[in-house]
Order: sequence, then structure tokens, then C-alpha cells
Amino acid sequence: MEQATKSDRTKQVQFRMPTALHNQLRKLLIDENISMADLFNKAAEEYINNRKKEDESNDKT
Repeated sequence: MEQATKSDRTKQVQFRMPTALHNQLRKLLIDENISMADLFNKAAEEYINNRKKEDESNDKT
């Protein structure tokens, strides 16, 4: 088995969320067969892309 290089490894993120919110989110994700990691990776990508678009539009003005 090939060992991942340091740059290939993923990072873990820990944060706090109210229990009620976590339970609601977890139920929806289970129902939709989506992992928590997939959700947050997608949200991070969308946030970064939106910021890039905002920066580009601010540069044009």
C-alpha cells in the first residue's frame, strides 16, 4: 500500500454545534445519503468560489 505524502493528507476540523441543530442536520444527511464531510467540503468550495466572484467583481469597479 502506498503511503500518502504530507501534502496529500486531509485535515480534520472540529467545531461546536448545538445538539438540536446537529440532530436535525444529521437526520437530513442520513435521509439523503450524504456524509457530513461531503457537506462541509461542498460548502467550503462554494464559499471560496463565491468569494472569488465577489473579488473579481470588486476589481472591475
